[in-house]
Amino acid sequence: MNKIKTTFAALCAVMSISTATTQAEELLVGAGYPGTQNLHGFIATSTDGGKTWHEKWYSDVRGHNVNDLVYAKDKQTFVAVGRSGVITSTDNGETWEKKPLRTSDKKLKAVTYGNGLFVGVGLGSLIVTSTDGVTWKHILGSDKLINQGREQNYAIDTDKLKEWNSNVFGAAGKMHYHDVAHLGNGRFLVTGSYNRGLVLRQQGDTLVFESDFRNTPDNPAIQAKGIVVGADAIVILSKNKNFISRDGGATWKQSRKLKKNADLVSGIYTNGTYMISGHFGDTYVSNNAKKWEKINSGGRGTAYDIAYDGNQYYIADRGQDLRVSQDGKTWSTIKTALSDDAEEDYRMNFKVLEYVNR
Repeated sequence: MNKIKTTFAALCAVMSISTATTQAEELLVGAGYPGTQNLHGFIATSTDGGKTWHEKWYSDVRGHNVNDLVYAKDKQTFVAVGRSGVITSTDNGETWEKKPLRTSDKKLKAVTYGNGLFVGVGLGSLIVTSTDGVTWKHILGSDKLINQGREQNYAIDTDKLKEWNSNVFGAAGKMHYHDVAHLGNGRFLVTGSYNRGLVLRQQGDTLVFESDFRNTPDNPAIQAKGIVVGADAIVILSKNKNFISRDGGATWKQSRKLKKNADLVSGIYTNGTYMISGHFGDTYVSNNAKKWEKINSGGRGTAYDIAYDGNQYYIADRGQDLRVSQDGKTWSTIKTALSDDAEEDYRMNFKVLEYVNR
C-alpha cells in the first residue's frame, strides 16, 4: 500500500487513495468493498471530488476484495491487487480486466510502481513483478510448483530470498508482506509480519536481494502495515511501534515522538509534509519526521488511505463516507453515492484511493 501526502498547511487524508484523469477531466479512482463486510470487491471513479461514483468493476465472489492500487503515469496504466488477483486498466480507468494468476497468488496485499516496474507483495512470502501490468513474474512464494517449470510466465525463486526466509522463519512461506514502496533508482522496500523486511534491487524485469532488517520487538503480532517515503526519511507504520530510516533503509530507529499506543496504518508525503493516520481520527503531521503534531481529522474508524488532488485532501475511513479538507485543519464529511447507471446501490467502503492528473 504507497503513501502520506501534504504540507502541514494542507494536512492530508489517510489511507491508500489514488486518482487519475481521463482526457479533459481529472479522475479519482477508489477501490474497496461494498456493504459492511469485506467480502466482495469494487473499483469506481469520480469526477466531482468524490461525491458521485461510477462503478467500473465489481466482483460478487465471496472474498474477492481489492486491497491496493497504483497508477503508472508513463504507461497510463492502473493496477489493482487483492484476493481478486490482479485487475488492470490500460485506458486511464475506464475499463478494467482481471489478469490470470495462480490460486496461490491471489493473496496480494499491496502494489507499487517505480522505474518502469510494478511490484506486488502479499501473504506467504509472495512477491510478483511486471513491466506492463499484464504479464507477471513470480519472485518468491510458498507454492511448491514454482521450480517445477509448470508456470511459463514466472521467474524461479531468488536463492538469496529463499535462504533468508528459511533462516529467519525455519521454512519458506511464513513471512506475510503487507506493503511495498519504491525508494528510487530501482530499489524497493518490502515490509510485513514480525516487523521485518527486505530491500530489493531491480535487475531488468525482476528483483534481487540487497539487504534485510529486523525491527524490535520480534513479535509476530506486530505487523508493519504501511510505508511512507519522504524527501529525508522513510517511515514504517505498525501497531505501537513505528520506525524511521534516514539513510535509505540501511538502518532503522524506533520513533519515540509518536504516541506509543498509536496503531498507525496509512500515510502520505507531499509538499514537504509527512502525514500519518490510524484509528479514530488520530493523525500526526511533521515536516521532518522528527517533531510530530497530533491533530484529529474526525474519523470514527480505521483510516485506510490518504489522497490529495492539488486542492483537497481525502481520507478513506472505514465505515464512513470520505472525509475531506482543503487546509488539512478543518475536516468535513462528504456523502458518497453510486451513479444512477449502477446495476445496484450499495455502501462503498474505500480501502484505497488514488488521484492522477493526466
